[in-house]
Amino acid sequence: MNAATPSARFAGIIEYLCQAVATWGVKGAFASPLLTILLWTRLRHIAVRFKALANAPRRVTPLQRRAAQKREPQPAPASPEIPSPKPVPLSLPRRFGWLLAPVPEARVAASQLRFFFSDPAVAVMIEADPRFGRLLRPLCRAVGLRLPPCLRIVKPARPAAPPLRFQRPLGSPEPCATPPEPPETAGAGSAPARRVPPSIHAPVQPGRAAQPLLYRTLARAPP
Repeated sequence: MNAATPSARFAGIIEYLCQAVATWGVKGAFASPLLTILLWTRLRHIAVRFKALANAPRRVTPLQRRAAQKREPQPAPASPEIPSPKPVPLSLPRRFGWLLAPVPEARVAASQLRFFFSDPAVAVMIEADPRFGRLLRPLCRAVGLRLPPCLRIVKPARPAAPPLRFQRPLGSPEPCATPPEPPETAGAGSAPARRVPPSIHAPVQPGRAAQPLLYRTLARAPP
């Protein structure tokens, strides 16, 4: 096997990390010996799976991915039985950089992985198959390595929203295409408007209407 192949280089990094996990696991660096065995087994599985994908790369189409996710419906049980409580399965932590404290060599492995992912040939191979991302992202999270560009999930850009159009209420009149013309004003040759004398519009004072009647009454009165 050529040591320059991506699968061989990745296997060397995982082998170094497995030896460090076994060494610190014997010293009691983990909370449980089962956790040491689970981590060591998971790292071996990642190395074997990476080699299989690198030797036979195949791009999974969205149609094939949806077909693989479909599961056959399971038949219902013949008689209802009370399910027994299942033991909680042992799982690895998921926080960022959780392997740095119990295994100091994880910092060296993270540096080696960063250099490994910076290789253009490796980056092209990883980007061509999304299964590499599902396999390697938990490893990068465990050793405290920020995801390189070849492992980042690129969200598709949202299409631009169409411009909003004004909708008139139902039953309202349609707007005029042209503004209404202003009213015609008197031309230069037309006759001027007649002016009403101000005396016609002057209000009648209350005392003046009764003055002639008062004069006639005084004239008829006996001396």
